[in-house]
Amino acid sequence: MKTVLPEIPKIADPYMLSLVPSSRGYGSGFFIKESDGKIAEIVLDVVANAFALSVEELKGRPRRSNSARILARQIAVFLIWKTSGMSLPQMARVLGWKNHTSVMYARNKITALIDTSPMHAEAVARAEAEVRAALT
Repeated sequence: MKTVLPEIPKIADPYMLSLVPSSRGYGSGFFIKESDGKIAEIVLDVVANAFALSVEELKGRPRRSNSARILARQIAVFLIWKTSGMSLPQMARVLGWKNHTSVMYARNKITALIDTSPMHAEAVARAEAEVRAALT
C-alpha cells in the first residue's frame, strides 16, 4: 500500500514560513525564519551605526578587548532577543557564535545594566525605538 502525503497549502504571507536551514541542521531551532534573519540584520545595522562599528566587527571574534565593542555586541543580542522570536541557539548561529551560552550571558548582562543604570537604559531604549521604526 502506497502512502500519499497531503499537499502543503500556500501561505498568503511569504515571510511567515520562508524558512532557511540553519548552519547545523539539527537540534533546537532547526530552521530560522527569514523574517527573524531580517530583524537580526536590522538590529546589527542600527547598533553598528550607533557605535561607529561595522556589522562584521559586531559578529566577528575580537582581536583585542574593546569595551565599547563588547557593549555593542551585548546590546545587539538583547535587541534581537527582544524584537524577534528567535531562540538563543538560533541567535548564536545568526551571529556566528559558537553556542548559545554567550548569547544568554550577553542578554542577562544588558538586562542587569538596564535595571541598574539609567544611562544604559536610555541608550538601549533609543536603539530599540530605532529598530522598531526600521521594522515598520
